[in-house]
Amino acid sequence: MTLIMIKAIIAALAITTVSLSASLFPKSVEEMDAMFLSAKAKAAEELEAIYAIPKDMRTFDNTVRALDRVKATCDIPFTAISTIAMVHPDQAMRQNAEEIAFLFDEFMIDSFEHGDWEFDNLSAEEQYYLLDISGPDDPRVKKLDKKISSLAAKFYSNIAADKSTLQVTRDELLGLDEKFIDSLERNGELYILHANRPTHDTVLSKCHIESTRKNFYHIYANRAYPENLEILGKIIKKRQKLANLLGYTNYAELDIENQMAASPDRVRRFLEEKNRAALSDALTFWKDKKVQPWDSLYLADQYKMEHLQVNHDKVAEYFPFKKTLEGMLSIFGKFLDMQFTIVETHNLWHPDALLVEARDEHGVVGHIVFDLFPRPDKYTHCICLGINSSPPVAVVVANLTPTLLSHSQVITLFHEFGHAIHALTGKSTMPTRCGNNTVHDFVEVPSQFFEQFASDSEILTQLSSHYISGEQLSQDIINRLIMAKKLNDGSSGTLSAEICYSLISLELFSENRESPEVIQQRIMPWLIPDREDHSLCTFEHLIAYGAKYYSYPWSRILAEELFSYVKTHGGLQDPAMGRRYLEKIVGKGGSLSPDHLINSFLNDS
Repeated sequence: MTLIMIKAIIAALAITTVSLSASLFPKSVEEMDAMFLSAKAKAAEELEAIYAIPKDMRTFDNTVRALDRVKATCDIPFTAISTIAMVHPDQAMRQNAEEIAFLFDEFMIDSFEHGDWEFDNLSAEEQYYLLDISGPDDPRVKKLDKKISSLAAKFYSNIAADKSTLQVTRDELLGLDEKFIDSLERNGELYILHANRPTHDTVLSKCHIESTRKNFYHIYANRAYPENLEILGKIIKKRQKLANLLGYTNYAELDIENQMAASPDRVRRFLEEKNRAALSDALTFWKDKKVQPWDSLYLADQYKMEHLQVNHDKVAEYFPFKKTLEGMLSIFGKFLDMQFTIVETHNLWHPDALLVEARDEHGVVGHIVFDLFPRPDKYTHCICLGINSSPPVAVVVANLTPTLLSHSQVITLFHEFGHAIHALTGKSTMPTRCGNNTVHDFVEVPSQFFEQFASDSEILTQLSSHYISGEQLSQDIINRLIMAKKLNDGSSGTLSAEICYSLISLELFSENRESPEVIQQRIMPWLIPDREDHSLCTFEHLIAYGAKYYSYPWSRILAEELFSYVKTHGGLQDPAMGRRYLEKIVGKGGSLSPDHLINSFLNDS
């Protein structure tokens, strides 16, 4: 998509003009430096006053709540600058943002202390908060935390900086849509395939030429290799050392202790139970075939076209970006009893970035920035960053096709919007527990709850609009599309892959009970192992989620339970159900245990 086309879309969508505060997202290196120094100086002054309070005069409010307020204040510029590091098109801005974000992280690690505080007459929310921050202040722990933070920043940076491409002839793109081919960059007679997610999904599922699939698979699977393999090894060792310092056998125990699952053993039992059903479904589909990893998406796609008559290129014609975004905002506007308005802004980092204002009956709830299209040096995965400013801001970063969205990309859009709503509406008396700051194995519940809408027949009918005729998807196509998704989730191996990666993340931080290679062969036996695959070098969740990648299948069960309740108690367009969801699930932020929130939603009158 050209810059002119993107500007045209923004102009067509814009209804009013809103300017995000210049102090939120810095526009120059100098402004960024000043933002950091100001926040650091103010925080240091406030922290000095808090730590000077005599022990016998300490209260929950003047110590714990005060520290939390200072940390939350620091989190606003820290997250805004971290956003710039992920998305800004200027290298100097990105590099400076990475450096400042690391300095911010170091400052917060060094400056925030906590003790084994005990206070009387605490509320349930205050007690829940103290459980999560208990532990010793040890300079060795802080030193390890800073080193891990530095390594993590470099891990992410290496992925974003990778510019791997594959150049092929037009004949080597056989099977790909002509519009997709024509959109590719050229080097003379050769077409350039960039190693981003939309290109990966298109080439690996559609291209008839096996050598193209194989070569592109290896380009994509070896981004940031070998440098990130060394960094990942260092992070694993340092997290293990951190766990030992804190009295744990391994990092997985430390990482999961305060989650819903509570222990690695419970996670293993959960994953193995899920795997029994997933493996049975997958082996029914693959039978005794042995499949190269670059062929699995292609064979599954061919099966769906032949047996279910689902052509995903044709389905994508019903989800033009502009109409789909507007449709999603309308659907959730009705459900949540809110108004979502796409507004024009002139002070964001790139023309791709769109701004949405969320309002309810009381006024502005917050703003969502959507930065949805791939470009060089941008963060390569999907993420929603919550900024607890006033009003709050959510930044949704993704890498979708900028013209027609596949059904899987529609699901991704709904998923990230679920995170954004959580970020805007989550409330707590403890500022750092606002938004989507919850335990990891619950944070994916709101996103996967919204995912369910994108595969519902009623919603797909409303959402779809052919990019030429405006025609909606027929009920027959919708039924087959839903069948194709179920096949993809279960039989063709998506759930198995999720379980596989969950076990890999768990075992890497459990002193390698099983190696990644052994896990993959056990969980996905139809796939032929590929020694040239180093995709762990781009497995960003190993850094952000640690041992907790299991959060996705774990959260999906809870999300499906919520979705079923809504469907049978008013429906997906019932504002009363939406208000209930806001009040009892996302509206509580991370203030109370997820078990309490789920039980309250499902059982309270």
